[in-house]
Amino acid sequence: MEELKGIAQKAVDIAKQLLAAEEVAKTDLLQAEVERQQAELQLANAQYTLQATWSQLSAVVGQPIQLQPLAGDFFAPTETFEFEQTLAWFCAQSPDVLAANARIYQARCFLQRQIVEPRPNVSVQGLYNFVDNGIDGQDAGLAVTVPLPLWNKNEGNIASARQELVAAEQMLAQVQLRIKQDLALVMEQYNRANSQANYLREQILPRVQQTLDLTRQTYEAGEVNFVALLTVQRTYTQNKLAYLEALATVRKAEVDLRGMLLSGSLSAQ
Repeated sequence: MEELKGIAQKAVDIAKQLLAAEEVAKTDLLQAEVERQQAELQLANAQYTLQATWSQLSAVVGQPIQLQPLAGDFFAPTETFEFEQTLAWFCAQSPDVLAANARIYQARCFLQRQIVEPRPNVSVQGLYNFVDNGIDGQDAGLAVTVPLPLWNKNEGNIASARQELVAAEQMLAQVQLRIKQDLALVMEQYNRANSQANYLREQILPRVQQTLDLTRQTYEAGEVNFVALLTVQRTYTQNKLAYLEALATVRKAEVDLRGMLLSGSLSAQ
């Protein structure tokens, strides 16, 4: 914002010089001053936003924080996040994935138990009566139940255990798919903002800066009117603001992705 204010101030200075030399009308100076005042207003709004952000940070940490420069370089090269590598990291660290894998492990153990422990349906009951009931001696009885088929291979429990295993595997697939979809959305937002910021910085802003310098020189030489300079100046301002907004989005997305990588969860978004 300070840079944009400086550009507007240069236009005012040039207009004053040309007005003093009676090479331009006073309207040029007035218009230049209006542009500078608008830049000052944008700068003031940015400062208010900065102060409000620090106040919110103080409320989050629960103690006063003085306004101070932040560590790091806002204009440093952005990071590169490979989708497949990041996805593999999430799938390895996500609590939901770990819980789904635990359910699969339990289901497999239960299935193996049902397979190795078939239960026969043959039942045997015995009775021994040591009390003399007047029948001259003790008596005993034996009851054997043998249903058909003779042996039960536990097929019902095995089938149920297999269904539980399939359900657990499907749950894992659903969790992984949800993570992939959520990560794709976050990465799409990050890559789009990053691509926009890089294109503005490398392609558009250098050309607009060159156009602004040449137009300012031709205006000082009296070869173009102030409207031409004003148009180019506004174009530069608009693209510069767009670049700053895109870069801010990239930086925020970087912080979000780092936080999500540390927590292993996409809930941070």
